[in-house]
Amino acid sequence: MSAEWLAADWGLSRLRLWAMRGAKLRGGAEFDIGAASLKANEFENALLKAARPWLGEKTTPVYICGMAGSRQGWQEAPYRQTPCAPVGENKTMFARAPCKSGKVAAFLIAGLSQQNPADVMRGEETQIAGLLAQHPTFDGAVCLPGSHTKWARVKNGKVRRFTTMMTGEMFALLSQQSALRHSTSGEGFDMRAFNEAATTTMRRPAKTTAMLFSVRAESLLTNLKPAAARARLSGYCIGADIAAAANYCRAGMPVKVIGARGVGKLYQSALSARGIKAEWLDGGKAALKGLCAAHKIK
Repeated sequence: MSAEWLAADWGLSRLRLWAMRGAKLRGGAEFDIGAASLKANEFENALLKAARPWLGEKTTPVYICGMAGSRQGWQEAPYRQTPCAPVGENKTMFARAPCKSGKVAAFLIAGLSQQNPADVMRGEETQIAGLLAQHPTFDGAVCLPGSHTKWARVKNGKVRRFTTMMTGEMFALLSQQSALRHSTSGEGFDMRAFNEAATTTMRRPAKTTAMLFSVRAESLLTNLKPAAARARLSGYCIGADIAAAANYCRAGMPVKVIGARGVGKLYQSALSARGIKAEWLDGGKAALKGLCAAHKIK
C-alpha cells in the first residue's frame, strides 16, 4: 500500500522509516543504511530501495531528521540558533535535498545550534518536538543518551540551551580500544556494579580518570569479572555525565530521558541514585511524533 508521506530518522548507522497516511502509521522498518556509509549522491537510491513497498505513482514527500542533513550527508540543513522551537515555526526549518527520480521529495529538518558555549545537535531536536507534541507545557530538562548525549533545557515550547557529552563514544573507545578492553570484553552486565560506580563518580567527578583505571587494576589484582568491569566502566562514564549536567538536573526539576530502552534505563537508575525521578520515553516513538509535527508545519 502506498504511503501519503514518509517519515525518516536517518542516523549515522541506521535508517528508521515509517509509512504514513495523514497522522496514522501504516508501516515501518529499520535498515542498516547509515548516513556515515553513503556519499551525497547515494542517498536517493538508498531511500528508494528502502521505501519501495510504500511508493506510488505520484511523488511521495519524505520528512527526514538526523545526520542525512549534516554537512557530510545528503544535503546540509543549516542549523537554527537557540532559543527556538525544536522543529521551527515555519518552512525555513527545511532544506530540500536533490532528487532526480521524481519518486520522492526529500525535506531535511534543520538541527539546532548555540554560540556560547558552541554546540550543535541534529536529530535530537525532532525527538524533543515529539515530547512537546505529547506534553506541550513541559518545563524541565531533557536527557537524550547516545554516542553524544544531549542535555536540553526546555521551557515555553522552546529549547533554551543545551550541552553535549561524548559519553557513549567515550565508553565505546575505552571498552574497545584502550587498555580497559582486556577487562571489559565478554557478556553480561552487573547492574549493582553499575549503580555503585555511577554513584561514586557523581559524588567525586574529579576522580573519574583514576576510577577508570581502577577497572583494569582490579581485574588484574582481584579477578574482577568482565560483567562487573563493563558495568563499572559504564557507571563511571554515565556518572561523570550526570555530574557535569548538574545545572540540568537540579532537585525538583522534571527530567525526561528520551532514547533506546537499555541506555535510557541506565540513566534513569543513575539519576534515581541522585534523588531525581526521571521518566523514560522511547526514542523512536518520540522521533516519529516530532516528524509528524514537522509534516504539519510544512
